[in-house]
Amino acid sequence: MPLSAGLLANINAYHEALTAYRAGEPDGVIRLCSEAALRAVHNGTALAEDFRRLRSSWRDKITARADSAVWPAIDLLVKRPVVNRDVLEKTRVRLPARHPSHGRPGRSRHSGRRGEVQTRPLLEGPDVLDLLDAFTPINFAQSTGRRRTA
Repeated sequence: MPLSAGLLANINAYHEALTAYRAGEPDGVIRLCSEAALRAVHNGTALAEDFRRLRSSWRDKITARADSAVWPAIDLLVKRPVVNRDVLEKTRVRLPARHPSHGRPGRSRHSGRRGEVQTRPLLEGPDVLDLLDAFTPINFAQSTGRRRTA
């Protein structure tokens, strides 16, 4: 989790602490960094739990054979929500076959610019991307405290 986003949850306090630090008083910066670190640990733990719940929900919803390609794909998508053919080959994960009963967590598509032949398969985990999007710097700053501007 980005520590800087936690520091910027209260921009006025951050600027005041920096000014005091420049004047030889480090206590404010130390306090803000400590608080931001604790918030980052809390939010990182919450995000990890969200990933565990998501993976578990996928495993509960999917009905596929034990040797199906979907199972290693699930584990890969939680770690890397967008993978290309190179990653699939290195990890020896195959693209799962499309089948309505699988209830696949990912979607496959092909990359490439518009008008070009699209030959590079990708596997995406949109649910994982949504969880990560919730932790973009602005959203993370909002989740670490009420974000206020100067």
